[in-house]
Amino acid sequence: MLYPSVDKLLEKVGNRYELVMLIAKRSRELTAGAPTEQTDPKMIKSITKAIHELDEDQITFHREYDDLTKEEIAHDIKREEDRIEEMHEFEVEE
Repeated sequence: MLYPSVDKLLEKVGNRYELVMLIAKRSRELTAGAPTEQTDPKMIKSITKAIHELDEDQITFHREYDDLTKEEIAHDIKREEDRIEEMHEFEVEE
């Protein structure tokens, strides 16, 4: 069994996609030389350090859309749909 469990980590993040993205981003930061409080010599790989940092609340996660209202989200979705539609129209004209 893995420690910490994925279920335990999901309580801190919300869904598997966000969990993977957060751990991958932090792992890249650690590989690039970012400081960490993890001192266990058994933790060689940056991904292991990132997982334990999340488990021990040394890193946190905040969704940008948590602060948005439903209207703002709907507006952003509509704007993105319009942009995609314009791209498709441009491709057809060529």
